[in-house]
Amino acid sequence: MLNHARSHKYLAIITTQVSRREKLLQNFASKAFTKIPTGLADTAPKIRTGTRMFETDIT
Repeated sequence: MLNHARSHKYLAIITTQVSRREKLLQNFASKAFTKIPTGLADTAPKIRTGTRMFETDIT
């Protein structure tokens, strides 16, 4: 039972890190869009969905 609770705490830490990283990526994407609209237009949405998929895999 202790291991179970510990793993849940660990997963919660990972998901908060993932969501924080996702916010950073969104900030970076929005800044980059103003400078280079075409270059990152393809990659930024893929990065965002990638972190979302990672988050759902954990939970």
